[in-house]
Amino acid sequence: MDQYSNLYPGNSPYLEEQFQKFQQDPSSVAHEWRSFFESLNAGYDMVSKGKNGHSAAATPVAKTTSVEGAITASSGQNRVTSLIQAYRDHGHYNAHINPLQESATVRKDLSLENFGIGEDLLDKEFDTDGLLQKETAPLKEILKAAQATYTSSIGVQYQNLTSHEERKWLKQKMESIQNKQNYDVATKKRILKGLMVAEKFENFLHTKYVGKKRFSGEGADAIIPMLDTMIDMCGEFGAEDIVVGMAHRGRLNVMVNIFQKPMAEIFAAFDETLVQEDLETSSDVKYHMGKSYDVTTRSGHKVHMSLLNNPSHLEAVNPVVAGSVRAKQQRHGMDGFRKVVPLAIHGDSAFAGQGVVPETLNLANLEGYTNKGTIHLVINNQVGFTANPQDTFSGEYCTDVARMLQVPIFHVNGDDAEACNHVMEMAMEYRNNFGKDVFIDLVCYRKYGHNEGDDPTFTNPVLYSKIKNHPSPYKIYKGQLVEVNAIAEDEAKAMEDEYQGELSEAFEHSRAEETSVKADMFGGVWDNYSRDVNEEPETAISADLANQIGEAFTTLPEGFEPHKKVFKGMEKRTAMLKGDEKLDWGAAEVSAYAALLNEGYDVRISGQDVRRGTFSHRHAALWDINSGETYMPISKFAKTETSLQVWNSCLSELAVLGFEFGYSLAAPKTLTVWEAQFGDFSNGAQIMIDQFISSSEQKWNRMSGLVM
Repeated sequence: MDQYSNLYPGNSPYLEEQFQKFQQDPSSVAHEWRSFFESLNAGYDMVSKGKNGHSAAATPVAKTTSVEGAITASSGQNRVTSLIQAYRDHGHYNAHINPLQESATVRKDLSLENFGIGEDLLDKEFDTDGLLQKETAPLKEILKAAQATYTSSIGVQYQNLTSHEERKWLKQKMESIQNKQNYDVATKKRILKGLMVAEKFENFLHTKYVGKKRFSGEGADAIIPMLDTMIDMCGEFGAEDIVVGMAHRGRLNVMVNIFQKPMAEIFAAFDETLVQEDLETSSDVKYHMGKSYDVTTRSGHKVHMSLLNNPSHLEAVNPVVAGSVRAKQQRHGMDGFRKVVPLAIHGDSAFAGQGVVPETLNLANLEGYTNKGTIHLVINNQVGFTANPQDTFSGEYCTDVARMLQVPIFHVNGDDAEACNHVMEMAMEYRNNFGKDVFIDLVCYRKYGHNEGDDPTFTNPVLYSKIKNHPSPYKIYKGQLVEVNAIAEDEAKAMEDEYQGELSEAFEHSRAEETSVKADMFGGVWDNYSRDVNEEPETAISADLANQIGEAFTTLPEGFEPHKKVFKGMEKRTAMLKGDEKLDWGAAEVSAYAALLNEGYDVRISGQDVRRGTFSHRHAALWDINSGETYMPISKFAKTETSLQVWNSCLSELAVLGFEFGYSLAAPKTLTVWEAQFGDFSNGAQIMIDQFISSSEQKWNRMSGLVM
């Protein structure tokens, strides 16, 4: 403990009393107090020296004054330290994160007066508590740094994290640069180009297809340069695959400017002239379709990207992303979480309102479901269709549900392009370092109505009077770069003209020539599969294999002591597999899994209480009655560590079934099974059944081997 910690201002009266006793008779106070006052006597020069270095006279009166000075100095430092900590704790409440407000709304009193600090101390030196890269600084410099770090365009919730290591890392990351990166000109131009293509693409569609639904991303333009940065960083961190889930808002923009979907295909889809070759499907609206793309980053790394197909049911794709990522990560082995990165792009009202969100977040740290960190990007355009924030969530922020995970939440002003880029960099580094989810609340706006045929002024007249005259993120940032000579007007104009030319050329091509797309359902890991069933498969197993499986039920690790009743059942299974008794359902099911494992297939079973089975029928896992350790008798047939997975799920149907569906999309050689605890418990997962499982092949050409 700091030797001066006793100088807390609340202790002043008691401290004075003890010191007066010490002056009269040192033996009259406790040994700890005597040592403390003696250390003060020895350190008078430190306490009482002024800036000129002169000492106070060493007289009894001077001694009393010196202790009072120590108390006053400590009191002032404590108050300053409390002020610094308050900015770390609550600065996000006062941050200027809303682009539609000229200045921040002050929701927490972080004034000097509130901390009992007079303005006469602004020039006085205090300990910086690590806020600055030096031990002491004038109060006015400390205050300026605290405001820049915690109340500018970025507000950060991180002091609630239980991990001291993570809090320390985040604090150092932000405070060392006052939460503002000094980007080079090349990076600034790259960010500017991202904003430009986002805006010009939407403007082009708005001009050519007036009133047609596209669910514009305008107002949230920053997502394009942010995703561009994320892809580059994934390459730097060794990732080979990014799996993305997002709703309709800005989706076409992301498909063209991030996933490199040919513009002509988008235009042909609007014109309803797009030809679908080799497809026996009904298809779906353009802003529900997915896309895969292999990208080479600026540093030469190759990254495969997948945008999963998505229905109109908001946030329902989240667990599908999580399951798909888990399957891909397991293909990569121990370092899989670095090789495959999930990105979930949410909407503010849906993130706060849809039950599938907390259900999916709850999977984040569960052994059978974790993917060691999802990057969450919330497009917070401050309106849900027609509803205002006060109608759509009860907390301070739309992201409050994410606090359950004890991870950082970055709130950022969507008009501050460099701040947006910076938080994406921090989010990626946090995920890479700690293997946890991280959240970015991109506070922005929606330029038009819910869709382009909707008039938002009916229900949000005040909000849209602000939006009407608000400059775009591209216009704002271009002006900033021109002002500091980072780019010239004519260079920016040339960049715009070039992209505009690409749009026009693709548009003319889509009108002049037939534009077609081919089915890709049997690409990648599905390469050796087809819809055709050429021959009836052989499902029987040999008597020898049956005997081996039967013996496995009763061949346990040395010292493993199962429950006596359960082991009796295992002995009965051994007899069944030898043909001495009739086979029951539980023995037949688990034996079938063992046979598949023996042939080199993987098996994953998930659901509530599936290890034992709701009706005590499966017993895929046994528990040692002394240690509580588990053992799966058929694991001896598994070819790899992850070939056999039997996971008791959390008490969720919708998210867990979605997870298993996503897993099955990326693991065709795995028998993926989801079990509802009772038949009608599947009702809780009905959205997943209707929107994904029963229709994904017909709508989106996606194959799945999921068994329910």
